[in-house]
Amino acid sequence: MDQYNLQYRQQIQLLQSIPGVSKQIAIGIIAEIGVDMDQFPSHANLASWVGVCPGNNESAGKKYSSRTTHGNKYLKTTLVEAAWAATRSKANPILADKHRRIAARRGQKKATIAIGHKILIAAYHVMRDHEPYQPSIQDKAILEQRRIRKIERLEKQLSNLKNTSYN
Repeated sequence: MDQYNLQYRQQIQLLQSIPGVSKQIAIGIIAEIGVDMDQFPSHANLASWVGVCPGNNESAGKKYSSRTTHGNKYLKTTLVEAAWAATRSKANPILADKHRRIAARRGQKKATIAIGHKILIAAYHVMRDHEPYQPSIQDKAILEQRRIRKIERLEKQLSNLKNTSYN
């Protein structure tokens, strides 16, 4: 096992740049899908193969079951584990925010699968491009808004403390 870790050390480090992906999860992803992303034409094909792509079954305006396919059960459980870790991350709260928003509408389990889907897409692009994970522009905007709200909240607390007298 250590021999394979040394062989894929660069890919493991690249995958660890994704929020929620530890060394064990990175090894699990590489073990299941390999490092050559040419076998999958797009990230959608990979998600379908794994079984985490969202179902979209609609006919005449009526929505039918949107269950995920069976896919690769080992990689799916690995992605769910990574999703749980990412939703509890304080360092990179983007996926945690996304999880909370989806869970409010659809429930915890569907939100976890959705975050696992996002992690898989990120892993596909990281391994295809051989570059570390970079949050999208929208994600950076979310972090900036969060930072501004925190500054405003702390300024308000500070002004409240200045106006409080302890006589």
